[in-house]
Amino acid sequence: MVFEGITGQQHVTRTLQNAIRLNRVAHGYLFTGPRGIGKTTAARILAKSLNCQNYKDDNPCGICVNCVEITEGRSIDVLEIDGASNRGIDEIRDLREAVKYHPATGKYRIYIIDEVHMLTHQAFNALLKTLEEPPPHVIFIMATTDPQKIPLTILSRTQRFDFKRLTTEDIVTYLGSILTREGLSYDGNTLELIAAKADGSMRDSLSLLDQVIAYCENNIEESIVKDVLGIIEDSLYHELLTAICNSNYNALLIKISEIVDSGYSIPNFITGFNAFLRKCLFVLTDQTDKVRLNKTVITWLLENDQIVSRLDLLRMIDIILKFESRLRYIQQPRVALEALLLKLAAMDSSVLISELLANQGKSVKQQPVRKNKSAAGTSQNTPTADAPPSIAKPLHVEKQKADHISEPEPEPLNRPKETSDPLNLEFISAKWPAVLEKIELINYKIAHFLQGSELLHFTGGQLDIQLNNENGFTVRSLEKDKSAIEEIFREVTGTSVRIKFRSNPLQTNQGAAKPVEPERDHPLLLDVIEKFNGEIIR
Repeated sequence: MVFEGITGQQHVTRTLQNAIRLNRVAHGYLFTGPRGIGKTTAARILAKSLNCQNYKDDNPCGICVNCVEITEGRSIDVLEIDGASNRGIDEIRDLREAVKYHPATGKYRIYIIDEVHMLTHQAFNALLKTLEEPPPHVIFIMATTDPQKIPLTILSRTQRFDFKRLTTEDIVTYLGSILTREGLSYDGNTLELIAAKADGSMRDSLSLLDQVIAYCENNIEESIVKDVLGIIEDSLYHELLTAICNSNYNALLIKISEIVDSGYSIPNFITGFNAFLRKCLFVLTDQTDKVRLNKTVITWLLENDQIVSRLDLLRMIDIILKFESRLRYIQQPRVALEALLLKLAAMDSSVLISELLANQGKSVKQQPVRKNKSAAGTSQNTPTADAPPSIAKPLHVEKQKADHISEPEPEPLNRPKETSDPLNLEFISAKWPAVLEKIELINYKIAHFLQGSELLHFTGGQLDIQLNNENGFTVRSLEKDKSAIEEIFREVTGTSVRIKFRSNPLQTNQGAAKPVEPERDHPLLLDVIEKFNGEIIR
């Protein structure tokens, strides 16, 4: 294995080759990226290159003693450690003791730590000193899929290389070269299906290819690959999308039964349906050449862009993604899937806000008519100037709104009409007992603090209230609830005022403030007595 054999990671392999050639090898490397894209393979090739006895052309020879031992995994100078299984501080302490010894046959002692993010915090701390000042003959190569879990102290002491997710073209090219060497016939579409299923992972694609070869033997056909990998045809997704756009609930339930009864996995179906909607979205955004989609589906999308628009597809994708994230916790996935698709079918078409604003004030004839989804040919109400179409709301809501558009909007309950009586202190004093009575029903504490208060005067919309026997806590409590008191006052009297509390602490004959005795009927004291089943003993 050489550096050129690592597909799609030229930015990493070229840097490592130049570093070896220029003798600028670091003492610590960190390889990050998704699973199955060549991180561990690159670490092994780097280890062979550093200890190769016949290194030339920027690649290890592969035939010397060191290269053969590293390839077979029996080199005592190259040690591979699984971070998930050896994650404790004791294993790292043993490693720290081992780095003191010089290599046996090679130039370096190399430690490859896979899944390094699985190490414990104490293990990272034990590794830190060795990684910061390692012996000149020691090199650490760490690989991980979760670099965010690695402490910054470790990240700052290593050279980090981010491996890219492999593209479909890279995987198809590599798989095609393997099948050509094996002398197997294949269709280009089958390799694309395998690459899409692997989701950017070369290791997964090789595993799927091995599975397909075992089933198909010498001739790899597209239909057989779909059956082996459980891939649903785009035609079935197209039928589902058509039923959703037409709100055909009966057809939806029949299709779901066919999918489940055919043995397809519901998670795989959800993933495939979202991928199909993504392809449809690309078609409606003039990116047809970037997706592989049936010509019949493309023609239908372009001819029915008024029935299913880009906004509709975006809403569907968003809803399905949320459903997919919680699918593993659902006890009855089939019921949840049926509810999901029926919910999508019940939604109305999306309308842009700019379109709503442009239609305001226009007559019905001047407004553009938008094709709404209908079930079994049932016509839907057309938006009017008085009742514009809703944004992402069910049709029955719009119909109900249109049926009652001529009715006046009912006034909220418990909101009296504004009174025409002149507002003065006499009028407020007459209404004040009713205000206190309603406050007591809502909050006994506020009513207790207002008992015995005096209405001083009312000017400029402000009502001044004198608080007698005030102890400091009362004013602070009432100030916090002032807006609620003003709201209750408005509900009772039908008028709005601004309330200002004025304190009047008791004074002694010498002018000093008289200490206030705790009130036995204080609401907070009563709450404490009631909550703890207590009693006042003195």
